[in-house]
Amino acid sequence: MYRLYREQQLNCNIETAWEFFSSPHNLSEITPESMGFVVLSDVKDRPIFKGMEIDYTVSPLLGIPLSWKTIISQVDDYKSFTDFQKKGPYKHWNHFHEFIPNEHGVLMKDTVDYELPLGMLGKIAHQMFVKEKLKTIFDFRYRVLNDLLTIRIVKMNVLIVLCVFISMEGATWLIHRYIMHGFLWALHRDHHDHSHDGKLERNDWFFFIFATPAIALLYLGVQQDFSYWFFIGLGISLYGMAYFFVHDIFIHQRAKIFTKTKNPYFLAIRRAHKQHHKHLGKEDGECFGFLWVPFKYFNMYFNKK
Repeated sequence: MYRLYREQQLNCNIETAWEFFSSPHNLSEITPESMGFVVLSDVKDRPIFKGMEIDYTVSPLLGIPLSWKTIISQVDDYKSFTDFQKKGPYKHWNHFHEFIPNEHGVLMKDTVDYELPLGMLGKIAHQMFVKEKLKTIFDFRYRVLNDLLTIRIVKMNVLIVLCVFISMEGATWLIHRYIMHGFLWALHRDHHDHSHDGKLERNDWFFFIFATPAIALLYLGVQQDFSYWFFIGLGISLYGMAYFFVHDIFIHQRAKIFTKTKNPYFLAIRRAHKQHHKHLGKEDGECFGFLWVPFKYFNMYFNKK
């Protein structure tokens, strides 16, 4: 019986590490292409569970494909799992995966106990090429893992920011319609009737009101080593910046720039907002959104010419 033991520090959180390794289809991404590793089972990206059987083909020598069936014999979510060979090229194969969160991410430990068939011939094969082949496989995995996980993390964080940014349009409509034109109308009124003195409006308090949760989420995310809370806060902040640029600078010209744009989208936004401001009271308003402009406002702008 032989034992292979490896440790690797992963620069990600335990959720990302577990999600990656508990999906059998990801195994091909961390196996050398020369091994011809293919997952045959239709597991549909389901996370592993005790008793799960997975069929593969693998070509470790001379490109000759071999069948391999493993069974997940033990699962402790976000901590460890074990795959055991039920059918394949080894006489015995038991691979214990362990994941230990730490201040740098996750320490991953692999312990593989294995034995080759054919007695003395198996021992000779182990010394001649099997031992080195296993070392090559785990060395390859070591090299590519952090890059793969980093790419997944970046994609996920970008997706979070985009989803939050887009969902903020719906949140803005609801806040504008039922809060700013509702119980906080006293702060929003002077933005419609221009009853304020000076350049600042009572309506500007909404900048601080809505910036507070974004700043809190950014801070919480930083404290948790840039967790998803940070990227939720970032999505809200980017939407707020876009709102300030389009609403305060472009539409209301609180800074005299972009006064001569001919972009149809921005002109339609301006027309929609002017229609909103035709109503001086909090009732009977229209177009409470921001980035989404109904087509009628495109028609309204260009038909007025």
